[in-house]
Amino acid sequence: MKTAITLFILFQSVFAFSQMSEITKILNRELENEIKYPMENDGFLNGQIITIVKGFSIDNGVLSLTVKKSLDNGYVIETHKCRLDSIDMISIIDNKIVLEPGDYDFSQNNPIIYEYHYNDGRTRKESTNKFDFDTHIHFPNKKYVGYELKKAFKKAGKNVALLFHTTLDDTFEDMAAYINTRKAALAEAKAGQ
Repeated sequence: MKTAITLFILFQSVFAFSQMSEITKILNRELENEIKYPMENDGFLNGQIITIVKGFSIDNGVLSLTVKKSLDNGYVIETHKCRLDSIDMISIIDNKIVLEPGDYDFSQNNPIIYEYHYNDGRTRKESTNKFDFDTHIHFPNKKYVGYELKKAFKKAGKNVALLFHTTLDDTFEDMAAYINTRKAALAEAKAGQ
């Protein structure tokens, strides 16, 4: 009996790991396409050259990504991190894919570390915390990626909400409609749909 339970737990662990690998596989595929074929005039690159230093990976339950962006006077290496257990929603905002916690919990520790390297040899390091995780994926018509990610998260044992919306105006009506839509999407995900 103990052997059967051990084998079941081992199988579940291997299955969950393979689904986590599927999440990073989807994100890396889309990020590589974004960098290879950037949208013209989308404001994302703004003339920057972006290279992947370390693609999406999951270590000890933390999703991370490291990219290098050119600057006028050097370059910056950005490392983004996010605890997977904090992700409750995949937001497709205009042309951008963002992973978010369900509530606006600004205590989430999702650091971004910036390492600036200037042409004159100076370096500077700074960091900030964000409550969401910007994937750097900015293609139009990315709905299919949202559905793929939702499915991969579900197979890994986590129901996440999927929300499509545009950049919000700062009007009360626009924000109120968005908050209501967001609450409904989270409730649907919690119900396991």
